[in-house]
Amino acid sequence: MVVGGAIAVANVLLPPLIKRDFPDRVGLMLGVYTMSLAGSAALAAGVTVPVGNAIGQGWRGALWMWTFPALLAVVMWLPMLSRSTRPPQRRMAESSLARHPLAWQVTIYFGLQSMMFYAMLSWLPTIYRDHGFSPAAASVPMSLCGLAQPRGAVVAALRDRGG
Repeated sequence: MVVGGAIAVANVLLPPLIKRDFPDRVGLMLGVYTMSLAGSAALAAGVTVPVGNAIGQGWRGALWMWTFPALLAVVMWLPMLSRSTRPPQRRMAESSLARHPLAWQVTIYFGLQSMMFYAMLSWLPTIYRDHGFSPAAASVPMSLCGLAQPRGAVVAALRDRGG
């Protein structure tokens, strides 16, 4: 639950930080951020079961190995806590976002994208296991799906740069 909560908070807070710290390279840096999320998820999906089998602890025992990169990330983020800038005060618009079609389109898009990702994350290995695959083999298709995502992030980032 702690990891899931941290992921949820980071997914909301990191894009504004990227916009603040890289105002002239927002698209590129958001692409790098998205690529690192997808790539690390693909890596975790592909290596957790084999590592767990190699150390004799199974996939549950191997999940502890992901504590170290998480702790490293926390240590790297600690200096950012003291770096605070106040955004300029803006007057809120009088109308609600619920009245803007673009707000609804973005909400629906991201909702469907999240639903598709979490459905794949939750069900794909189970479906493969139900069809007779070992836990290690069942994680491979999910890892391959995850490896396809960083390419999309790179293409989007390069388009934003004009390249």
